[in-house]
Amino acid sequence: MTSNDSTNKLTKWRPPPGFAPVASALEGVQVYAPAPEKIEPEQRRFKCPRCGASTAYSASDAALSCAHCGYDETPDAPVVGRQAGEAEFTVETMDQAARGWGQTRREIHCESCGADLSLAPGDLAATCPFCASHRVIARDETRVHVLRPGYLIPFQVDAQGGARQLRDWLARGWMHPPGLRRAAASTHLNGVYLPFWIFSARLDTSWQAEVGRKRTRTTWDGKRKTEIKWKQKSGRLNVRVNDMLTPGTSKVNARLLKRLYPFDLSALTVYTPAYLAGWQAQAYDVSLRPAWDEARAWMREQAKDASHRAIDAKYVRNFGMTADLEDEGWRYALLPVYLAAYRFGNKSYQVMVNGQSGQVSGQKPVAWLRVWSALVALLLPGLFLGLLGGLLPVDAGGCIMMIGIITLLAGMALAWRVLRQALAVDDA
Repeated sequence: MTSNDSTNKLTKWRPPPGFAPVASALEGVQVYAPAPEKIEPEQRRFKCPRCGASTAYSASDAALSCAHCGYDETPDAPVVGRQAGEAEFTVETMDQAARGWGQTRREIHCESCGADLSLAPGDLAATCPFCASHRVIARDETRVHVLRPGYLIPFQVDAQGGARQLRDWLARGWMHPPGLRRAAASTHLNGVYLPFWIFSARLDTSWQAEVGRKRTRTTWDGKRKTEIKWKQKSGRLNVRVNDMLTPGTSKVNARLLKRLYPFDLSALTVYTPAYLAGWQAQAYDVSLRPAWDEARAWMREQAKDASHRAIDAKYVRNFGMTADLEDEGWRYALLPVYLAAYRFGNKSYQVMVNGQSGQVSGQKPVAWLRVWSALVALLLPGLFLGLLGGLLPVDAGGCIMMIGIITLLAGMALAWRVLRQALAVDDA
């Protein structure tokens, strides 16, 4: 057979039916594999078997409940906790994963912040819980082919309990406007299942560094000299990171979301659409790969910190480290969060409540007039005593001036602390 015949056969070759191209590790080589089956989203509605009305999951009853006849049904899904199975980072895993929510749902799209929020059938929403905008459009579900969650933590705090926690939090603190109490009364909480990627991995870590030890010696002329003696050292350790949460949404303030931690992952339950009945949910807009890149960088920082702890020395220089990740695994889960956005003045503020623990996190405006008045009140006594001491005779004035200086220094320390706290709240 000539080379031309071989070339013609290669150019005419076609993959068998049912095969599709997949990623190849060798440049210039095309690899084919059986094409994944097209997975159609399940269509499922939750109706009361007794009266036919729609049922919704009740956080207080931990069951699907009918508001019309009182029928209750516990979802048939096991609690697996931290033993929840992990998926590998393989093409086969992604191809075989289920898609969609597993039930018929609607969604709203916010034209202001771009958020897409999945709604239970029959639910309506006129306000975006992420930015408090009223520019929302209701439409059919568009993200039916995203990965289906494998697990979730059901809501354990009901809407009334979450609203009570939020009102108490908004009314707390002297450096905020008193009008926040009215905002608390009118703020509506939306129970939303937010997407999270949960990562685990083992890092085989090797480090090397110059480690210094301080020593003191006596020189030839009798003087004592302190110096640092450097010595090359190296070590190896395994760092295990389990159950690292990485948000799968970019529509929520990441710093505020982390203040809701921890979630008790021992309550992880196998996903079933029954838990979403009557609740809102958001599909991930931060996909697996960028979330894993973020988690991997954080894991390497944990390995670096562990290496420094292993060195256990005050003086370290020329530190170097390699960390190879092994046994990587991921889970896609929904975690319960109450979201609300309220407007105060001309600004929008975001608040949230952990739907499992009741922990509150959010943004509150600062009443700067109150803050500046407090700063003046803290500094004024010291300034007054110092000025008074300067006007009195030396014998009596010196003592009062010293008290004034001490009082002023204490006032400055407290004022700096108050100012930092106000700046941190304003920057949240």
